[in-house]
Amino acid sequence: GYMDVIALAQNDINYCVATLGTTTSTSHLSRLFKLVPEVVFCFDGDDAGRDAAWRALQQVLPLMEDGRTARFLFLPDGEDPDSQVRKTGTSAFVASINGAPQLAEFFFENLCARVDMDSLEGRAKLGTLAMTLIKRFPKGLLKQLVLDQLATITGLDKATIQSMDRDLKETDDSHPYAPSSHPASSEAEEPVSDETASIKPAKTHNRLSRACMKAVNLILLKPEVVKKLDLEPAIKQLGGSEANLLLEVIELARSNPDSSTPELMGKIYATPIGSTLIQLLDREQITPTSGIEKELNDILQFLNTHARQEEARHSLLAEARQKLAAKRQ
Repeated sequence: GYMDVIALAQNDINYCVATLGTTTSTSHLSRLFKLVPEVVFCFDGDDAGRDAAWRALQQVLPLMEDGRTARFLFLPDGEDPDSQVRKTGTSAFVASINGAPQLAEFFFENLCARVDMDSLEGRAKLGTLAMTLIKRFPKGLLKQLVLDQLATITGLDKATIQSMDRDLKETDDSHPYAPSSHPASSEAEEPVSDETASIKPAKTHNRLSRACMKAVNLILLKPEVVKKLDLEPAIKQLGGSEANLLLEVIELARSNPDSSTPELMGKIYATPIGSTLIQLLDREQITPTSGIEKELNDILQFLNTHARQEEARHSLLAEARQKLAAKRQ
């Protein structure tokens, strides 16, 4: 918090910032790495602090380009930066900063604690857990060194580790909202049960989430685009927090049709969704302004396609249930 920053500054440690009670985000870290090559996270040493540190680590992974460093400093139980610097003095606190574990050390320490390293199954699980996170590193020497370290810890050869890395890349969706290649009619071949009817494949859910959040971002960048698009019909059928957020943003843009992006953000700054949208807008954009309408149309087409597939699937499942019920009678 801000009092910790003030206390550290009073003790000549004047290079600190605070997130003021919010979770550390990629947006925060992107800004920090524009100013400095090294960021040291400081957390309480209890379980809650370590959980918060792990969440921060996951946020920083995509930003760990070669030449950047992240460290994780954990304070003694019951201490915060304010009390700790007053207790130990500036020199000791600075020494603890300089000696804080680096990202890779904390990364493997945390993951190894979750598995039985004395068993083959445990090391295999470690490999799986680690690879799902390592794939988020940008290409570079740091990622290669982390892969090498994983090979050493698990006892797997480097060729196997590299193969796992390639396999994970190949299973990633090539496009964030590419429509499913499976026709709706094929879904009826699944066994008919209440459980089957309620399951939504994880990949499809992820594509839908990314599509909705990308649409939110595009509308924030160009609010007037909602005047030309009929967005709601498909989205209302989707449900979920991302779709609901998209509907809120559409309504906000339509209620303020002549607002610029800064004006629109000013209207929601203190609202419950304000923080989420401001962080989303801070992310790097790859769509030029002239292409926003086309990309939003692509997303809408995907959402409509998915909605039709879901409607057809539920219709077929209902028909199949009726036939099964008739046979049982």
